Formats: sequence, structure tokens, C-alpha cells
Amino acid sequence: MPNPEGTDTDTEWIEIYNSGTVNIDLGNWSLDDAEEGSTPYVFPTGTMVEAQDFLVISRADSDIALNNDVDEVRLFNYEGTLQDSVMYEDSPEGQSYARISLQETAYLSKNRILAWLIPTTKATEINWEWTTDITQGFHNPAYYRIEGEIVEVDAFENKIEVKQKDKILEISTASIALNGELKKSAFQKGKTIKGYAVEIEPGKYELKSIELENSDMQSSALKSPLMAKMLLILAMGSCGAGMIWIKKKDQALKSA
Repeated sequence: MPNPEGTDTDTEWIEIYNSGTVNIDLGNWSLDDAEEGSTPYVFPTGTMVEAQDFLVISRADSDIALNNDVDEVRLFNYEGTLQDSVMYEDSPEGQSYARISLQETAYLSKNRILAWLIPTTKATEINWEWTTDITQGFHNPAYYRIEGEIVEVDAFENKIEVKQKDKILEISTASIALNGELKKSAFQKGKTIKGYAVEIEPGKYELKSIELENSDMQSSALKSPLMAKMLLILAMGSCGAGMIWIKKKDQALKSA
């Protein structure tokens, strides 16, 4: 996270994930930003990343100052050989640069989405993108495509039930920031809803974005020449995704 809310000095961080089945010793490996940037951070001898576990490196510990406009993060092994690098630009405040997947089940299928909405456009399953979902030290969330008929609405509890491929899905709408009239128009019984959600427990989901038709926008007096057929609304909640580095060669450090 190169551009956290507030003071960057206190809250910038980089996250490493060991997806392998054995522990990895990062002793004398190094982390650096773009060339001629910060002084490389050398991991102390005995720095271990356990299998299926995370290591978070804060700016306070590494002294690596990540630029907000354009920069790169590079991971070197103990011999000084570049193992992987990630470049980014135009970092939004309060967002992390992360790899997030779209999952497929019997009822929810993978689909491409706009990069600025929820990560994943350049690949149908996994891609690096900016996200407000912050999971520092935990696995990144997987997103599911929601597209089906609303069969039940509970406005008081901010919940709806959606019929999708003959399956009834219970979906929370609490994270969707809409004014009263627009929310009422968007979540009507019998209406088709399209968007993306995360699974909060088996069979229950939290909606993170929706696609609004012109009729919804007109009914709430939301008009803009930039909106052709739909308006994509970002969820205000955040549950997370971190910056994760990949070890491609000798050992099993990979991104989640």
C-alpha cells in the first residue's frame, strides 16, 4: 500500500505470502523499490515465512518510501538475483495494489469487470489492480458475479434474496452507498440485479457493486452525459486485499 490514508510514513506496507508447503527462509534476501530510489531493505538472518502464511513489511521497518505516482517493488534473493518485481502508477489514496480472483461455482460464474471497480480485467481470473478491500496479513477476497431476479427484499435489514440458476442467494446490500430513492429503485422485487459480491459465509454474500440501468438513474434524478447505459456504484465498505509478491524460481513464494 503506497498511498494510505493519513501519513504515508506511518502506514505504508508490503506483504509477502508463502503459498508453498514448506517454510521459507528470507534471511539476506532484499526488498527494494525502483532503481535509484530507497536503500534496499535486507531481511535479517532467520526471517521465516511459514507455509501458507504472510509477512507484512512496514515502511517504519524497511525505510522503503513508495512513490504515489509511479514506482516499482523488487524482490531479490540472497545472491542479489531479481526474483520478481511489480510496477504501479497513479496510486489512489487508501487503496492497495493487489491480486484478486473471480471464483466460479455451480451458481456463480467468472466474468470480467472494470479495473476501477473490482480488480480483474486484463485476465479473467487473476490480475493486479487497485482495491479498497484491504486484507493485510490475510488471504485476498474472491469476487462472485451476481446476476438474477430479486425474489425477496428486506429493506430494514439491508438484505435481498436473488434467484440465480435455480438457486436462492441471500445477499447483504449494506455496503452499497446509494441515496434512498435510488436504493429503493435498484432493489425491487421482480427486478434483475447485476453486480459483484464476496462470500461472507456459506450461501451468504455481501454485494460490493451493482450495475444501474438508465431507468434507475432517471427515477432518482441522477443524470450525467458520461453515463450511457449504466452507472457502476462502488461499495463503501472495505474488507481487504494486500500487496503480495511472487517467488517464481527456486522456492515456492507465490501470490495468493
